[in-house]
Amino acid sequence: MTTLNGRTTTLVATAVVGLLMASIWLMLKPTFVTGSTFAMFAAVVIGATAIAINSWQNAQAQMSTSEVIQEAETSRQP
Repeated sequence: MTTLNGRTTTLVATAVVGLLMASIWLMLKPTFVTGSTFAMFAAVVIGATAIAINSWQNAQAQMSTSEVIQEAETSRQP
């Protein structure tokens, strides 16, 4: 997996935002999108958002840094 440094993050954010803005622009044109396409796109966006939020929450640390340090200092060494 590639680590995201500042330059990579900027590139990915620009690409995603560009695609999102193009999709929204096309959806705002009444002759481009039917109701079913709009509903399908909305379902995909809601699903992707739910997955992103769930992944972010699962990636959070279970303990704070101070708890980890205290646990390391008070644990017995064999």
